[in-house]
Amino acid sequence: ALSLALLVPVKELNVRFRDKLPTPIPGEIVMVLLASVLCFTSSLDTRYNVQIVGLLPGGFPQPRLPNLAELPRILVDSLPIALVAFAVSASLASIYADKYSYTIDSNQELLAHGVSNLISSLFSCFPNSATLATTSLLVDAGGNT
Repeated sequence: ALSLALLVPVKELNVRFRDKLPTPIPGEIVMVLLASVLCFTSSLDTRYNVQIVGLLPGGFPQPRLPNLAELPRILVDSLPIALVAFAVSASLASIYADKYSYTIDSNQELLAHGVSNLISSLFSCFPNSATLATTSLLVDAGGNT
């Protein structure tokens, strides 16, 4: 409730004063910082037994190949997920291409998703894909590529 009390008005301000603001107000970043400070100062870990992350290792992890022995077991599940993720991303790209009068190349989209997911797999990242909510939020905030 507290997060929404900050994020909704900031979004409205960003939409209403889009032409007058040099950059959108970063309400999400402010919210993360406020929540971090609140958690640190209120000792949630000792008082209420809330788990905290602790120290994070610095720098980027070293790239390494995923465990290829798991490939036969996960291939049956991962192929439909990859197809659905690409279909959602391509359809969102098509929707916004129509809205803003530009064209997309589905082959280029597939190549971009494939390469980005292949590289991110070397760093144990989650697979990436577009989502309607995130894309709409970024467009409303004035984001471009």
